[in-house]
Amino acid sequence: MTEARSLAPPEGYTTRAATWDDLGGVTELFHHADLADWGEVDVTEVAIRHDWEDPHLDLASDTWLVFEETSGGAAEAPIAYASLLALDAHRQLQAWGVVHPSHRGRGVGSHLLDVMEARAAEHPPLAPPDGEISLRPGVIGPDAAAHRLVEARGYRPVRHFWHMDARLTDDLAPPRAIEGVRLRPFVFGEDDRTFHAAIQESFADHWGFVQRGFDEWAEHRFHESAFDPDLWFVAECGGDVVGALQGVDDQGVARVGMLGVRPAWRKRGIGEALLRLAFIEFRRRGYDRVGLGVDSTNETGATALYERVGMKVTRQFDVYEKRLR
Repeated sequence: MTEARSLAPPEGYTTRAATWDDLGGVTELFHHADLADWGEVDVTEVAIRHDWEDPHLDLASDTWLVFEETSGGAAEAPIAYASLLALDAHRQLQAWGVVHPSHRGRGVGSHLLDVMEARAAEHPPLAPPDGEISLRPGVIGPDAAAHRLVEARGYRPVRHFWHMDARLTDDLAPPRAIEGVRLRPFVFGEDDRTFHAAIQESFADHWGFVQRGFDEWAEHRFHESAFDPDLWFVAECGGDVVGALQGVDDQGVARVGMLGVRPAWRKRGIGEALLRLAFIEFRRRGYDRVGLGVDSTNETGATALYERVGMKVTRQFDVYEKRLR
C-alpha cells in the first residue's frame, strides 16, 4: 500500500479508489457542489469521462473517494472526490478535489490534500533528472475555504482560468473570407496528422502545455468517448492545416476543446473565422449554447478573440503551485 492509501480520513469517514462503477456517483457529487457554488451545473459526466480516459490517470492509484460511515456501513454515495494527473514525464502534477457542501468544514478537504501530496511525493523519483516538478491543485473561484487551505500549505497562485459562454442564435455572423485560406470540416482519416501537428505547434509556448507524439495523441483523442469528428474544423492553405478547432458535445452544450493557429499564420483572423464557422455548424446541429475554457493571461490574445465573437466570462478557476523539485 502506498503512503497515500494508508492515510486515514477524518473520523466518521472511509475512503477508497474510484472505479468506473462510481461515475454516476461522482457526477452527482459535482452537481451538488456546482449548484451550491455556481448556482448551475458546471462539471458534467462528459468532463469526468475525459479525465478518467486520460492514459496518464490510473483510477486505482490516482483517485480517491470519501464516504460517510453509517450504522449500516459506508453510505453508497461519495461525499468527496480527488484526483492527481501526472503529465510531462511526472513533472506536472495536476490535482483536483471536491467536497459535498454538507460535509465541508470537517477536515475532509484537508484529507484530500494530504493524500494528493503523498501521492505526488512518489513521482519525483520517476521523473527525468532535469526540469522542475510542480504540484498544481485547482480551486474554483467561489470556494474561499479551499483557497485558504492551499495557501496555508504553502501553495502560491500561478494562473487564473476563465470559463466563457455564448448563446447560439440563428443570425450568427458568418466567417469572413481570408485570402488563400479555406475553412472546412475535419476529415477523419485524412487530416489526422496535420491536425495534430497544427495543435502541437500552436500550443508549444502555452503555459502548462505538454507536447505529445502523434501515436500517443491519436490513441487518446480518437478513442475517448466524447470524440466526434463532425465537430472538428480546420483552416487549410496549400494542402496544409494552419488552424484547427476541436469541438465536443458536452451533454447537449457545444464546447470548444481546443483552438489553435500556427504562429506564422496568426493575426490574419483565422482563429475568429474558425470560431464563427464552428458556431454556425453547432447551431445547425441544434446547440443553443457554446462554452470553452481559457487561460486569462493567454499570450496570444485569445480572451479578446472570444469576446469579439460574443463570449462572456461566467466562472473562474484558480491554479496554485508548489515546487517539489
